Amino acid sequence: MIRLKIVKSKACHSREDPTDEDINHGTTVAKELSKPYANSDHIIVGDSYFASVQCAKELWKIGLRFIGVVKTATRQFPMDHLSSIQLNGRGDHYGLFSKAPPPAGLEPDLMAFTWVDRERHYFISSASNLRPCEPIIRYRTRHDTPIESHELPTRVRLTIPQVNATKVYYDECGRVDQHNRL
Repeated sequence: MIRLKIVKSKACHSREDPTDEDINHGTTVAKELSKPYANSDHIIVGDSYFASVQCAKELWKIGLRFIGVVKTATRQFPMDHLSSIQLNGRGDHYGLFSKAPPPAGLEPDLMAFTWVDRERHYFISSASNLRPCEPIIRYRTRHDTPIESHELPTRVRLTIPQVNATKVYYDECGRVDQHNRL
């Protein structure tokens, strides 16, 4: 389900709800858009505008789970550590888990992880896991010989291993990308 909303500036949001002063703008918008699904334990998937540790925690408070790609909202996110881990190529991944302190249910268990496709991506999640699942299959056209030889390019099948959390994220974000193209 995709919900649309006209996004106002952070200053406008702060005037409307002064209790959310310490919450970043992406988190505020994510909470507003997902209110109809509160207490359903659904997984909310967000791009880098929404993704942060704060967003995962705030959505947990209203009964939702979250998976998102972290790019710049790195407060409380172990970006330095994850970016220093050596990964060899497509499909490699590394994750860190944070178990919620007692009493249970007041804070989410969180997972911060990095996964490599062509480049490294960083995720925050309060849902799913890092167990292997079916790989991503892509077909590409490659020139094995110099173009001057006039040989036809060959079609190459790429098989990229992935984990459950990336599958959940990319299955849903693909729908958002389809909507944006419309």
